[in-house]
Amino acid sequence: MNRQAFRHLIGTAIFCIQYIVLIGQISKGGTPLSILAKISTPVPIVELPAPNWDKIREEDRNGMGSFRFAFPIATNISLDNTGTWTALPNGNRVWQVKIKSKDAYGLSVSFSNFELPQGAQLFIYSPDYKQVMGAYDAANNPSSKQFLSSIIDGDETIVEYLEPKNASKKIPFIISNVYHAYNQGLLSPNDFGGSLGCEINVNCPQGTAFQNQKRGVVRILLVVEGGMGWCSGSLIQNTKLDGKPYVLSAYHCADGYTPIYNLWTFYFNYEAVGCTNPATEPASQSLQGCVARAGNNATDFILFELNQRVPTNFNAYFNGWNRDSSNLTTKSTLIHHPQGDIKKISVDNDAPVVSNATINWNSMVAPTTTLPRSHLVFIPDEGTSEAGSSGAPFFDANGRIMAQNHGGSVTECQITYLMGGWFAKSWDGNGTPQTRLKDWLDPTNTGVLTLNGSNTPVPTTATIGGKVQFWTGAAMPNVKVYIGSDSTTTDNNGNFSFSNIALNTEVAVRLAKNDNYDNGLDAIDIINVRRHIVGITEINSPFKYYCGDIDGNNDVDAIDYLLMKRVIVGISTAFPATTPWRFVSQQTSTNPAFPFGISEPSPVMVTFTGNVSNFNFYGYKKGDIDGSANLGQ
Repeated sequence: MNRQAFRHLIGTAIFCIQYIVLIGQISKGGTPLSILAKISTPVPIVELPAPNWDKIREEDRNGMGSFRFAFPIATNISLDNTGTWTALPNGNRVWQVKIKSKDAYGLSVSFSNFELPQGAQLFIYSPDYKQVMGAYDAANNPSSKQFLSSIIDGDETIVEYLEPKNASKKIPFIISNVYHAYNQGLLSPNDFGGSLGCEINVNCPQGTAFQNQKRGVVRILLVVEGGMGWCSGSLIQNTKLDGKPYVLSAYHCADGYTPIYNLWTFYFNYEAVGCTNPATEPASQSLQGCVARAGNNATDFILFELNQRVPTNFNAYFNGWNRDSSNLTTKSTLIHHPQGDIKKISVDNDAPVVSNATINWNSMVAPTTTLPRSHLVFIPDEGTSEAGSSGAPFFDANGRIMAQNHGGSVTECQITYLMGGWFAKSWDGNGTPQTRLKDWLDPTNTGVLTLNGSNTPVPTTATIGGKVQFWTGAAMPNVKVYIGSDSTTTDNNGNFSFSNIALNTEVAVRLAKNDNYDNGLDAIDIINVRRHIVGITEINSPFKYYCGDIDGNNDVDAIDYLLMKRVIVGISTAFPATTPWRFVSQQTSTNPAFPFGISEPSPVMVTFTGNVSNFNFYGYKKGDIDGSANLGQ
């Protein structure tokens, strides 16, 4: 390693760290390497077993078919048991596999152990490249290590993974399930265009007064052990106005199933630009993963909290609410995603009526009886409601949520009535935080009856998390991590997390680990240095070179050899002017001069512009060239 390369490396390290933490999109876009590199290697096909249609039809008859459009097929596809590798001239490699499930209308791929290394890219696309999803990279790594792709039309899909040449050789994911879309009535191409012709686009004149409220309405892809379905919901404001990402929807969207909440996907801004149905599917933005905070089948409400804050570039709106049971509105409006289609609107020009009837309805658990005065009744004059509209918000004349769609008596475009779980009755629910809304939406206990909506608040602080690993890939516990004036220590898995780190403000980042200088230092390390000095075997591994450069002059030489030998034989207990451990940022792996940037004991200055979950580092021990240090010390 020459000195010029090291000087360039140190000069660019801080810039690279800052650059990486600015990235926060779900998908980065781009073109698969199979196109850019003109890879012509045939892609092996994994043909999934034929579905058990008798079992699927039986499940659908028992209630699953009321919402399900796709069912899971268990797989165990990984980079070491399936697919083909292609080496690229720059040292990177590309892995590809084609997955086929005969006669599927569409396929979605579910990943477990999802942990992409820095510099890696993942694409999922149709064989004709008309649908390309990705690039996904390390910024997409969820804490749950579960990840789900959107739906690719047809019965074949290709998964492509770019492995950078300096990646640690581990399996970054396993394809654990493939979801086979089978019900054409619920799945027109990727659900775009699948709703009835009498539905009204939200940007038609009927939606003019609701241009703010529509930005809070989301399409929800719900994933349960038995398959996938669609519901609707809305971002909802709380009295702290802090942008906590709560979404209100219908209890029956999850009732009776075994939800896989880490895979639930919330689509924002999935709508036509104008009133006319577009010829091609519009773009949207999405967030994946949630936690159910409260729910009650009596008023059919469920409140989710998304696993991450809503980015400001989504231009989302946190809808307000009305819990005043003594003041019913003069008209009402439903904004929803019928059949998972683009955003629609239905309008009732009359005031809703409180239902005084007992409602009997079937859930997947058991028949449920809903007491009188728990629901509002609506009869839209324009538009309708379909499967997928469940959980959508009913707005009052002031644009505040007063109910969420439960269902009703609907025959295609003819509505006898719709019923919505009454927000005012969901407020106190069954008297516990898990069965009511008040604890979540009025955390400051203001007691207000109504709350207006507002735009996504611009956060002033961020949550920063990451992992510290030994350069061999092993987790490093007991590493002290400093960000600004805050500090924490990594756990047994090498993980750390900070909350309330100032945004858009330069803060100092530093890592340290207490240890003995002779930990991991032995005769093998001395031999490696000596062979390097005399030219027998060059130390050309980046981390091994860092370990051997004791005096920090960017060269492994005789002085380093002597300093290491003095510690080994007990003449010295420490290396002069250096700490036992040094750390390098994994975020700088794209540096063209060298694959890693240096984070010395003196801090680097970093500016965070959003939450970061993969602020990761490698550690290396001075003198420990063969990586034998005991990490538990």
